[in-house]
Amino acid sequence: MIGTALAIYSMISGLADNFKAKQAAEQAKIALDARKHELDLEYKTDANMDFLNTPMAKSAISLLSQKYIENARNLAQHNVITGASDEKAVAGSEALQKPYVNTISQLAGYGQQRQDALMAQDRSNMNALFGMEYNADMQKSQNLMDAGGNAFNAAGGILMANSLGAFGGADSWVKKYLGNWGGGIAKAGTSG
Repeated sequence: MIGTALAIYSMISGLADNFKAKQAAEQAKIALDARKHELDLEYKTDANMDFLNTPMAKSAISLLSQKYIENARNLAQHNVITGASDEKAVAGSEALQKPYVNTISQLAGYGQQRQDALMAQDRSNMNALFGMEYNADMQKSQNLMDAGGNAFNAAGGILMANSLGAFGGADSWVKKYLGNWGGGIAKAGTSG
């Protein structure tokens, strides 16, 4: 009797522990899925942004433009002071524009490098999350097997011990003390 009750308790306890582990695993999966979603949005936002529209590129272009305007103003003043011919003024202006245009083109080229780096980082992040998810699933599987095995091993051990008479003294104690108490309740409920 006691052995059977302990076996049932042991099985229920094992199943309850398994349920708690399952809930924790589900919460971890929700957190991982949320992080995946955040990383995906971040990647899509960053990867689809034109590099020349990023704050860093805009700042560089602004500084280049200011320097170009300053140099163009100085060149125009120099041309007026020296009385440069139209051909010389055009040649000077073209010489001034060439590095500006080349620098802007280089900045645009950095955009592709930036996209490649973002893609590599995104893949690395997703691989790390996949690894965490895989490990969590493997741990969940192991916990399930352990909890079920432990519950049934405990139940089997208790049932075996009970069948060998290990709880015989406890059964007689329960019958002696609780049986009378239980009988007293039944008698009290029927009398009257």
